[in-house]
Amino acid sequence: MIISILLIPGILLPYAPVIADVLWLLGMILIFLFAWFVLRKWMGSQQLPESAMPVWVLPVTGTLNVPIVGNSLKFAGAHEFCLMFFGFGIIFIIILMTIIISRLFFQAPVAASAQPSLLILVAPFALAFNGYEGLSGVQDIPASAFFYFCLFLLLIFGSKVVLLPKCCPFQVSWWSVSFPLSAVSVACLQYAQKQPDSIHWVLAAVLLSVTTLVILYLLIQTIYQIWSGRFADPIDYTAVH
Repeated sequence: MIISILLIPGILLPYAPVIADVLWLLGMILIFLFAWFVLRKWMGSQQLPESAMPVWVLPVTGTLNVPIVGNSLKFAGAHEFCLMFFGFGIIFIIILMTIIISRLFFQAPVAASAQPSLLILVAPFALAFNGYEGLSGVQDIPASAFFYFCLFLLLIFGSKVVLLPKCCPFQVSWWSVSFPLSAVSVACLQYAQKQPDSIHWVLAAVLLSVTTLVILYLLIQTIYQIWSGRFADPIDYTAVH
């Protein structure tokens, strides 16, 4: 919801710039409070290594959404806010990615029901590319490094997600693939705009098509599962604990 509040001003900006500015400021404050609250809670109690999951990056990844629309806003201080949140996000993403990748290497495999969330790890570097390019105005070596690394992660984790129907029934957690796919598609379209070759445009078109089809499939499956009452029974986390 907070990320939506940060992105909707991009649609409103040409028609209602004042409303767009106010909505973006509201989203910026909310994402700051959310990230601050979650990080403070994590640091306030001991965390088990096996509890490090891809969804951990979401509170911090949200801060990388601030520059996406913020780079287009003209009021005083908007650019500094974008720089501040980009700094928050990029440093903490490096820290959290190290923890989560370490967990994937040295702990038990992620449960089948949580496999869709692995694709979330692709999103931070796609957002980092979009934010960096918007703040710097160039596609230099750091921008290309962010972009190609997110594509590499997409190949790694995307190959696991393709096998989802064989390992677990459809459930709400499958929606976690939509956000990273969308982020990578936007990054690829952005990158292709400054490239003279057609390879990047073909890649962007393929990713956009796949993302659109996946989201349509998730929407249709969700409506069908709700209508037919076939969603799996919710897990009793209290009993598990």
